[in-house]
Amino acid sequence: MRALFYRFLDRWPGKERFGYYRFLPLFFACGAAIEFIMIHLTIGETNFYDVYKRKHPERLIPVKAAHDSSFPILSPDSPELPSFLSSYQKILEQRQSTSQTSSAVSTQV
Repeated sequence: MRALFYRFLDRWPGKERFGYYRFLPLFFACGAAIEFIMIHLTIGETNFYDVYKRKHPERLIPVKAAHDSSFPILSPDSPELPSFLSSYQKILEQRQSTSQTSSAVSTQV
């Protein structure tokens, strides 16, 4: 198995001219494929970027509070959310309403 792997590496084009850098296009394509999967793979109604966008403000509040003593610490149920949280909250509510509408339509069909 090891011999087969080394034979594959030796036959990869560009060995004399580029050396180990000849594998960069392969790694670039693998990275692009992973990024594509992270964007488009949806499990349930969640993908990687939805989770990131939801967690980022949660991590940002303690950091901002530590650096700025005037930064208000508010609970998610508070009527006055900071602007970056309130805009994200609206996006989540819109997604939930559209998903409920689409599930209602699919159950009617």
